[in-house]
Amino acid sequence: MKFWPIVFLLLIVACREKTDFQFPGDRGFAIEGLLTNKDTTQWVRITEVSGNLYNDGITGIHPERVVKGVANARVYIIESDIRGEISIINLHLDSSRYDTRPGVGGRDTVYFGYYIVEHFKGTPGRTYTLTIDIDSTWAGPASFTASEVLKEAPEIDSITGRYATVFQDNAWNYYFHPRVYFRDIPWQKDYYMLRNEDEEDQLLVVDDSYAASGRAFSPELPSNKRVGTSNSVNVTVSIYNISKGAFTFHKAIADQQQSDGGVFRPLSYLPAGNITERNEERGIKRLGYFMVAGVKTITRRVVVNN
Repeated sequence: MKFWPIVFLLLIVACREKTDFQFPGDRGFAIEGLLTNKDTTQWVRITEVSGNLYNDGITGIHPERVVKGVANARVYIIESDIRGEISIINLHLDSSRYDTRPGVGGRDTVYFGYYIVEHFKGTPGRTYTLTIDIDSTWAGPASFTASEVLKEAPEIDSITGRYATVFQDNAWNYYFHPRVYFRDIPWQKDYYMLRNEDEEDQLLVVDDSYAASGRAFSPELPSNKRVGTSNSVNVTVSIYNISKGAFTFHKAIADQQQSDGGVFRPLSYLPAGNITERNEERGIKRLGYFMVAGVKTITRRVVVNN
């Protein structure tokens, strides 16, 4: 089975769906997006991020991130195949969507910047190219682009799992950790993202090293949700067939989060994503990933024997 040049000894990583980026002492754009083969709302999030200092008047000056949603962008996706362009999908700003992150001194930061298209599903084998045009930035006009091919997701065979018992808050608490069995797509190197739909921020990224004769299994998905002690539990899991670039990007971020103590801490380096800027000479910094992936989702009631 082929392996790629950048060797990771640990091919398993838990991460969050959206990431909090920082450009220390500088400004830039964080761009994230997801397009799948589900008939659902596809989205792109564009935020302007910069380093700053904040004096809370009590404990002194602290570093703070300034995060601002971008509302003046033109966002569209070109769908194409080997014969050429098929369609152009325009995304519109959704002012009802926003994110919240903890701020310094108890001040939460609310920021927007979501662009969406509703009731659209991608087609496996086609290429989707994201283009973002912003007429006015601190460095002049900016144009960003990213492109990926949508690959078919594998079928999920079954789900198993176990309870983990943790003593916290002066009591024993139970967490269910699912494990997914699926059919690996043969004759190619594949990378997968698994998501516990009951806990939106709990993801797992793996490659197909776990596959044997076309059958694969995942390590246990992480869990932060307390459950009861029943011998069965309902579980909804999705599996995404992601690109090598998406795998590398999300693993780099998760490695940073694990080593520096948390998702809201600065990254010591900026992982390379697939967002490019057409006018590189302007030096506009950007990071993030536009991910295109086939996805399959199942719900099962899992009997737990332990």
